[in-house]
Amino acid sequence: KPCLQLYRLLRTIAEQHKAHAVAPGSARTLASALDLSTSTSTSYSPQHTGSDVRYDKRHGSELRFRSYIATVAAERGKQAAREEMECWSCQHHLKKGGFICRGCEKIQPVDPSVNYFELFGMPDMQYDLDLDKLEKQYKMLQWQLHPDKAVGRTEAEREFSAQQATMVNMAYSVLRSPLARANYMLAQRGVSAGENSENTITDPELLMQVLEAREEVEATEDPAVLRRLLQQNRQQQARLVEELGEAFSRPTGTQDALSRTTELTYLVRLEQELVRKLPDAGA
Repeated sequence: KPCLQLYRLLRTIAEQHKAHAVAPGSARTLASALDLSTSTSTSYSPQHTGSDVRYDKRHGSELRFRSYIATVAAERGKQAAREEMECWSCQHHLKKGGFICRGCEKIQPVDPSVNYFELFGMPDMQYDLDLDKLEKQYKMLQWQLHPDKAVGRTEAEREFSAQQATMVNMAYSVLRSPLARANYMLAQRGVSAGENSENTITDPELLMQVLEAREEVEATEDPAVLRRLLQQNRQQQARLVEELGEAFSRPTGTQDALSRTTELTYLVRLEQELVRKLPDAGA
């Protein structure tokens, strides 16, 4: 009975941690690891025959259970290693991308493994963003990296602080721009959109639309016409941004996202030309 109670306790603990267990396929599930049968002996009684030791099924299940728990612990250790880094000064563990070590209060260098989304507390890397939340997070990071906070620090820490601030500013400028964000996400997927332009458009119908729109902008100086074209342009951009969000949400949507990004690139450039001709139009 004591053994059975211990087994039940361990099984309950394992079930509570099942959500944090190893990835599917990397180890047997707990159910298979604990394959017990009441038709076998219920006591542990190893029988020695020379150097051979035979165990009953319950003991074998105990060994599988221990192996399973060890595998889970190893996987969770690997996950923690991916999510943490060591302080350069005191080796204290802190969250990857952290600015200041809680162990010694030293400013940390830029972590190149942290992407822009993770830097702003958005690890899922979704194209559709809450821009108000992004701005609030940006202001908080700016406050943490304010130059006054580096006063009295070592030269290395002041340099780290400046590098962190530069990265935060760059990340914010990329994430707040629909086009820059799309190009960044494509790069994270291993696709380089590069300097998309009309010359990279392979869709004949889309290419014709690009050329006609550019000709129309270049042919007029009428503010009313230019404002109408600008309004149409921004409506088209809004549509593309929605389509990009849908494309990036699909694991197989990279090619669609690349196509929409190319189209968005020419619309953004056309908008810049319209705004240049209409200084009072605003960004």
